[in-house]
Amino acid sequence: MPGASGEYDWQGFVPFADMPYLYNPPEGYIATANNKTIGPDYPYYISAYWTPHYRIERIVERLAEQEQHSLESNMAIQNDILSAQARDLAPYLLAAFKDENKLSLSQQASDALDTLRGWDFTFTTKSVPATIFSTWFVELLPTLYKDEMDRAGNYFYRDYLKLGGLLPHRSVAYLLRKGDSPWFDDVDTPDTETRDDIIRLAFNAAVVRLSEESGRRVSAWHWDELHTITHPHDLAGSGTLGKFLNWWLDLNVGPFPFPGSGATVNPGSFDLNRPFKVTSGASVRRIIDFADFDNSRIVLPSGQSGHSLDRHYRDQAELFNTGQYRQVDFSREAVDAHAYSTLILQP
Repeated sequence: MPGASGEYDWQGFVPFADMPYLYNPPEGYIATANNKTIGPDYPYYISAYWTPHYRIERIVERLAEQEQHSLESNMAIQNDILSAQARDLAPYLLAAFKDENKLSLSQQASDALDTLRGWDFTFTTKSVPATIFSTWFVELLPTLYKDEMDRAGNYFYRDYLKLGGLLPHRSVAYLLRKGDSPWFDDVDTPDTETRDDIIRLAFNAAVVRLSEESGRRVSAWHWDELHTITHPHDLAGSGTLGKFLNWWLDLNVGPFPFPGSGATVNPGSFDLNRPFKVTSGASVRRIIDFADFDNSRIVLPSGQSGHSLDRHYRDQAELFNTGQYRQVDFSREAVDAHAYSTLILQP
């Protein structure tokens, strides 16, 4: 908003009684995943930067599977890699090719479509459909938006994709559901493209891209060939000095193959401008057993120590990447029983 006139300055505070809240909801739980938590009738503007509903949708599904939950079921929920986004959008892709025999498709494109049919929408590390779907989505963005956005400035489209976890994912889903929009028309061509035209163009571009980057065999397009996670150290930059420090001190942790996507409960988001390396995800997984605090679990993406030569610098990375946990000691008795060293800070 323009700030010069003061017209858009803050007007005050939302009254405490009007703040969004839940108190003993009938479901018996409170769940959130950075999703929109207010309804359309909420009278105050909070933000437009909500993540799509996919992760919270899947969390609610998993919670509804059983009346009572355990430590193990919570672990399974935190590590869930079924994409409600793929479940929502893949049918539009397949429907655009319902008359496949009338279309001029390469053998690779036909094989890729066959691979998508019957997919359970899970993003395992070896999933081929996950790779095809994600690459199609990435190619769909410029096919949809770039022709119009380039007219607004050289960096408009690039900066729009920086909001990858927020606006682009939501807007694509909205347009595909709507079915008819000026965004589907490529303003650089004399024709008037439809939703299915754009879907097919993006899919064919995805097949070409995967063929060039991952080889011609569709069966070899595994998700972990593209989707990996590295925990970078600030000193290990891209320059010569950073590369030397990383070699000398072994600063970066990774890369590791990583399941999931930005739309799965176990998140592995990536920059839409530079797919598919993971750029954000869970900073910690933690489960507290209120009946027995010493039975709680936790795991960090890399390790407890920030010193690259410490044995706890990266010792949790494999646990984190494979959905495992460490037991947490809360009581003094448990801490004393499992302690292996003592640090005394003496002035």
